[in-house]
Amino acid sequence: MNENKNQDKKEINPQKRKDIIKNFLIVFLIILLILTFFSNTIMNRSLPEIATESSISGSLTEKLNASGIIESNQSYEVKAKSNSTIDAIKVKTGQEIKKGDVLFTINNEENTELKEAETLLKSMELEYQKMLLTIPKDYATENQAIKNAQEDLNNLIAKRDEVASKQAENDAKKSEYNQAKSELSGISSKLADIQMYMTAVNTDDIYSIGSEYTKNIIGYYEEYIKAQSDLQSAEADLQSFMMSPDVSEEVMQSLQDKVNQCSDYFNDCESRYKSEKNNLRDTLSNELSYLNGESNRLNAVITDYESNLSSDDMLTVDALDEQITAKQRELETLVIALEDTKKQDNLAIQTNDIDVKAKHEEIEAQKLVVEKLRKKDSEKEIKAEYSGVLSEILVRIGDNVLPDEAVALIDISEEGYTMTVSVEAEKTKKIKVGTPVEVLNDWSNSIQADLVEMKNDSKDKKNRILKFRVSGDVNSGDTLSVSIPCSTSRYDTIIPKSALNEDSNGKFVLIVKSKSSPLGNRYFAERVDVEVLASDEVSCAVQGNLNMGDYVITTSSKPVNDGDQVKMKD
Repeated sequence: MNENKNQDKKEINPQKRKDIIKNFLIVFLIILLILTFFSNTIMNRSLPEIATESSISGSLTEKLNASGIIESNQSYEVKAKSNSTIDAIKVKTGQEIKKGDVLFTINNEENTELKEAETLLKSMELEYQKMLLTIPKDYATENQAIKNAQEDLNNLIAKRDEVASKQAENDAKKSEYNQAKSELSGISSKLADIQMYMTAVNTDDIYSIGSEYTKNIIGYYEEYIKAQSDLQSAEADLQSFMMSPDVSEEVMQSLQDKVNQCSDYFNDCESRYKSEKNNLRDTLSNELSYLNGESNRLNAVITDYESNLSSDDMLTVDALDEQITAKQRELETLVIALEDTKKQDNLAIQTNDIDVKAKHEEIEAQKLVVEKLRKKDSEKEIKAEYSGVLSEILVRIGDNVLPDEAVALIDISEEGYTMTVSVEAEKTKKIKVGTPVEVLNDWSNSIQADLVEMKNDSKDKKNRILKFRVSGDVNSGDTLSVSIPCSTSRYDTIIPKSALNEDSNGKFVLIVKSKSSPLGNRYFAERVDVEVLASDEVSCAVQGNLNMGDYVITTSSKPVNDGDQVKMKD
């Protein structure tokens, strides 16, 4: 039986094996298809989902957008008039105010300004009383000085007349005196020469004696000197030959005779020279005696003149005339100075009168100030002096305020509003003053803005200042956004602003590229670098390797980079 079973098994196995293999392959293919389908679905679920728009060509109006703070053309500060405490605030910021409206109620404190004004008034009144007290001018000192100068002038004139009457006698004495001084000067010089000559005679310095005294003595002196020299020479020769044993008596006698001859001649010359020198000495002595006598005489004349000379004798008519002229000028100066002093004093009196009048007017004005402060001190409200819009409240309830301290700021709406913004100068090249302006954040359609001025920005040379005139439902401090159309042009490639990206390499867009696969088309992001030519609020015109009709990615569920696979929105 077992054998039959084994035999049957051997007969069935090949067919069953084929069936098993077939079934296994079928199951494997089914599982592979299922896995392939689900893997594509899983991958699609992990891909970033994108939205795209196609690039187009057409016209684009470039606009410059700017925002700034609105300022009032004219505003004024509401100020307290005295020391006070804010009890209540009757208005709120942005409220329209009319002239006379009550803005604050106050409780006045001790008014130090009033006290200061009253103290100042008392001080001014005291000063005014002092100004009324003046000392009259008598000019006694100036008149006495003029009187003394006149007397001095009269005395000088009398002295000049007296000197003029004695002028001839004084001139003769003075001439004799001057002559004596002149002669004495010459004699003194000559005396010095004679003294020097006397010394020269005694020292045989004959050549230093004046020629008027030497006469023949120089010749005698020169003969004497020569004879002395010849004698000394002959004696020297004799002495020289006496030492030689070979000299004959004849030669020695001849030399001795020559010495004797020279000695006799020398004695004669010496006698004549000494005689002439004694004569010269006597002549110089006599001259010296004469000059000493003349010197004594002239000194006596000079001493007599100088001892009898008074200060009046030294005066001359010319010198006194000069003193008289100087005294007359001094007198005239004193008279003119007195007249000037009187004029200045008179001017000072008139000025003082003016000052007194002005001080009186100041006192009257200060009285009005005191009266006004007293009136302010009694006021319990702060009111608006002009109509407008309350732009800012500067105090709170309970605050203490001082006189002239600002408590609120009111814009005078009738004067209008302005807005100034600083923008890049390059962006302003296509706009000009008067270009229509669109207000972007005007929800009530009641605001109008006009470009009225463009100028360079002094703080930033790369920028320009745009000034807008603003009217409508606005307040000072509001922020306003405006759009200014620059130019309208036609461009080949226009894309949404949302598609534009930028990194360190510049601006770019991501376009969608499709690739076929067995399971269908797949989509990939590709970077395209672009240059922006113009833009408005939603679109921009670009230039680059981008064609009209290319799909650019505008949004994505995840960050997308160049080359990433993406999934299109259904």
